Amino acid sequence: MIQIVLGFFGYIKIPREAVQLSIAQEVFFEVLLKQEPDGKDIIERYLRGQKTLTQFLRSGRLLT
Repeated sequence: MIQIVLGFFGYIKIPREAVQLSIAQEVFFEVLLKQEPDGKDIIERYLRGQKTLTQFLRSGRLLT
């Protein structure tokens, strides 16, 4: 019943493993950014996108 109410307001249940994987990828891009200064622009773009994805997965809120 609570899932129906939360679904009405746009919230969804995100598996914990998906959030953990997203955080791990975020850490990977941070390490890669420190190791590869030549590709800084591209890696920063990927890192920004990954942080956005992680934030979405943590909130569980669908954006309309």
